[in-house]
Amino acid sequence: MKFFTLSIVVASLTLIGCGNDSKSAEGTPKNVTEVKTVKEAEKNLNAMSAFQSIDLSVNPSSSDNKILNKFTNKKFNKLQKVETVACTDSGSITVDVSEDGKKILYTFNKCQSGNSYIDGKMKLVEEDDNSIEIDYDKLTFKDVGGTQYMDFNMKMSEEAEIETVSMNGVINQTTKAGEKNNMKLTSFVIKTKETSDESWVTIDGTMEFESKCVTGTYVFETVERLVEAGDYSGNLESGILKLNGATYTFDNPNVTIEAGSESETMLQSELDKRMEESSSCSI
Repeated sequence: MKFFTLSIVVASLTLIGCGNDSKSAEGTPKNVTEVKTVKEAEKNLNAMSAFQSIDLSVNPSSSDNKILNKFTNKKFNKLQKVETVACTDSGSITVDVSEDGKKILYTFNKCQSGNSYIDGKMKLVEEDDNSIEIDYDKLTFKDVGGTQYMDFNMKMSEEAEIETVSMNGVINQTTKAGEKNNMKLTSFVIKTKETSDESWVTIDGTMEFESKCVTGTYVFETVERLVEAGDYSGNLESGILKLNGATYTFDNPNVTIEAGSESETMLQSELDKRMEESSSCSI
């Protein structure tokens, strides 16, 4: 299934220019609508496509990237200092590196460079277990495309060739045309393994969307790993996923959807087609 492409983690989680998290939301969302029909279940899977379309990166202007790369292209332990530099037009960027070299804090103070504007903080932490934590603290980024606000935390780790990304917090985007794409993740965890022997993904946690394409609260639970088929079909070989009360059981080339009192088995390619048809816009 194309919406479970294993590269989504790497593709979505880029840093500037290139879990037990502090942004954890309070409580459990109350506006979760339990799916009662197969048709609703098909449409709900578009939430994963919407997630992949959200840009989790911040991209300063090329001139400010030169400033940032002076720091990020070096080892942390060679940057035991605080330094503030002026942005191209107005404002500044302060980089503060801890004495042990494992924490680096970027403070953007109304940094204006051409059409690019950034205000807020981003912290990058390298833990003793080699995991990386990124924290966007009330960071606002504006360019010709629109505005993005991030109060968001990510933690990335790898063990036994399994990559884990844990996410909590809010990302709100407004395009130049005024279109809004707001997302809130709570205890949202994606695990992937991609080797020559096996390729799979698990998705768990809560995703809330408010956008033109997708609106609602979506609770994911992976019952059995979603294993990519080795026949280059783009299908899932096996796996079981629950989403808002519906169950999706993958058995290449088919998928069985159970929702309420309904159950239907179809080709996975047919499900892709129905998802596209049920979406209110192209994601």
